[in-house]
Amino acid sequence: MTHVLIPCKPLDCGKSRLAGALDPSGRRWLCERMLRQTLAAAAAAFGAEQVRVVSADAQVRRVAATWGVGVIDDRTHDLNGALGNARHELQRTIATLTRLMILPIDLPYVEPVILRRVAAEQAAVVIVPDRKFDGTNLLCVDARTAASFPFAYGPRSFQHHFGAARRLGVTPAILVDQRLAFDLDLPDDYRQWAEHVAA
Repeated sequence: MTHVLIPCKPLDCGKSRLAGALDPSGRRWLCERMLRQTLAAAAAAFGAEQVRVVSADAQVRRVAATWGVGVIDDRTHDLNGALGNARHELQRTIATLTRLMILPIDLPYVEPVILRRVAAEQAAVVIVPDRKFDGTNLLCVDARTAASFPFAYGPRSFQHHFGAARRLGVTPAILVDQRLAFDLDLPDDYRQWAEHVAA
């Protein structure tokens, strides 16, 4: 069974690079909207019981609860460390874990059918890159590989995750999907998405 980890910063801290397009209240609104959309897609794709949010924010916990989704507390305030701890928690408590998916909240065109397509890939590691082939917009790892796979989110994470898979003796599947490649990272991204929504 595929289980999903959705990392989420405190809503007041998210998407700081969108300051050129949104004020703090606007960025908080956007983060909560995207969190709700991501929860909806993941729960529809795999079932709410197979989804966990990784966060230290009380409001994020309340939003997750409305979808019946559990929360793993982020005690590190470091994305890679938080995901490592959450992975350990899932492996310790879930006997049916076969695949682990890392799903960020800033993919505005994510849909359940796309998530199921990624999970259905047979490769031990599946990486969905961003438009520049720099970041990792979606990562899916089988349970055996997940135990030792090093999370490397940050600059050049696509290259880091690709290299990590190869060092583990795995040839990763690279899935290019225009919908998943688009993330809300910079003001121009937000403006493009807002124009699409308005249309």
